[in-house]
Formats: sequence, structure tokens, C-alpha cells
Amino acid sequence: MAYDIVVVGSLVVDLTIWLPHHPLAGETVLADKARMFVGGKGANQAVQVQRLGGSPLLIGKIGSDPLGEFLIHGLKQDHLDLRGILTSTKSPTSHAVPVITPHSQYILHVAGSNRDLDVADVSRFESLIERAKIVLVQGEVPSEVSLTAMRWAHRENALVLCDPAPVDGISQDMLHQADVLTPNQVEMAQLTGCDNPDNIDELARGTGTLFSRYPRMQLILVTLGKDGVLLAGRDHNVIHITAPTVHVVDPTGAGDAFNGAWAWAVSCGWTWEQATRLAVHVGSLATSKAGALTSLPTWNDLYSHYPEALDR
Repeated sequence: MAYDIVVVGSLVVDLTIWLPHHPLAGETVLADKARMFVGGKGANQAVQVQRLGGSPLLIGKIGSDPLGEFLIHGLKQDHLDLRGILTSTKSPTSHAVPVITPHSQYILHVAGSNRDLDVADVSRFESLIERAKIVLVQGEVPSEVSLTAMRWAHRENALVLCDPAPVDGISQDMLHQADVLTPNQVEMAQLTGCDNPDNIDELARGTGTLFSRYPRMQLILVTLGKDGVLLAGRDHNVIHITAPTVHVVDPTGAGDAFNGAWAWAVSCGWTWEQATRLAVHVGSLATSKAGALTSLPTWNDLYSHYPEALDR
């Protein structure tokens, strides 16, 4: 079986905590609520593709523990193909604690089994990676694994999308192999040395820096949260695509929703700009529900809220 989209990436159990305010040093804060979700950038991106009607292959690793069982159970609910999910004998399943306050959010991440994914594991799926239309990678598994998959993808001219999150998990070699780069504002500032991640004009200028530094890169999509996305092509034409207004409940996973939706649309023949406009709506809608995987919109969700986004 061939797959149009292959995602090489992380699987994570998220224990999301909502706090009434940002804690002071040494302060004990009573949480408003807490919930456990299936997540991880790789899993989120693959499930978003699946929910829009695609059939992706997710390649990743879990631990042999209850958290791993929780992940598998959650992914089965979406009927995701599980043949690419392997089990580590060395580490527990990766987990994270997203912390959300009224004015901020941050994530505490324990790498776990994601760091045990190696080239030998991924080599089992070499031919499937070579035959894909689009391959997605991120920074939550070892960079040599992602880099190997990127090189295999380029043997048959697949498009490689690199989500540089976290930035310290992305090697220079990976950036040289990326066709499409999808940083958020903070990641873009880290990659370019921009002093102010909120300065959209400065972020736009930074795309030229990356294009000159990485000759293979063809497209940079800088996600701006509620402000939408910057679409920059190698021709130096930068388009600011705005996002719809939504009531934000939990921004966790919105970037993954964006990436999965963009890859799905392009694999179906949409232009890069058409795919970006769709993905902005998908990412925005994902912020209106709690959790990462649980918030990812289906085709019907998108049609109900933003039918205009489906108009090419």
C-alpha cells in the first residue's frame, strides 16, 4: 500500500493543566482543571490529515506502559493506520504538561520513547517514504531520523515539510533538506535572530534571510496565532493571510492542525496559497476546543463553521 502523506514524528500523552494565573516563584496554585489527551506533533499532524479524508502513515515510537496503551486506544478511535508505530524497550512513553493561564501558555516536555526512534526503525518504511507525495517532520524525534527520511523522500521528488518545533531539535542539515518550513513567530525569531517575535514586518524580512541561507527551501509559512500566517515564496512575495476570529479555549495543537491540513490540501492538488487559506481556518478552529488531538477539526466541522474555506 502506498501513502500520499507520511509523518515521521512524535507521539505524546498531554496532561493539560489550566491555572487561574501565572505562578510566582515557589507558589502553589490550585488548578482550575486538568485533562489527559493524546498528542505529540507527529500524531496530531497525522490525525488531522485523517480527519480531512486522507490516509496518512505515522511513523513513531511509544513505550511499553499504560501511557502507550492510552495513545494507541486514542489513535484507534480515528481509524489511523498503526503499522508505523513501534514500541521502545528502553524508555517510557513520551509525555508533556501543557500549562494554560489567562495570558500565557507553555509546555513541559519529557522526551521518553520519542528519542528512541532510530534510523533502523524508520528503514522498515523506506520504500513507503520514497513513494509519498509529502513527508512531514518536526523536532521531537532525533534529527538524524528526520534527516534520513527527508533524503529518502527526495529520491522521488516528494515535498518535504519541516515544522521546526522545537528549534533545538532541528539540525542545519534538516533545514537544508526542507522544501517547506512552518515556524511560529517565536521559532521564526530564533531561526533568524529577530529581536521581536511580535514584529510581523521584521519576521517577513527574515524569510529572505532563510531563503538565501537554504537554497532548497521554496516556501516559508510563519504562523502568527490569531493574526493568521505569513506566506513567503522564494520570489520574495510575502502574503499576510488573516485568521478568522474564534474564542480560544486551548491553543495546543493548532500548529499541528495547520500543518496537517496544509499537507492534505496540497496532496489533493490545491495550490500552496489555497492550501494555506484552508489551513489557517483549520488551525483557528482547533483552538476552540480543549486538548490537542481532541480539538482537530473534521471535514464536517470545517464545513459547518467555515464553508468558505473549502471554496478553492
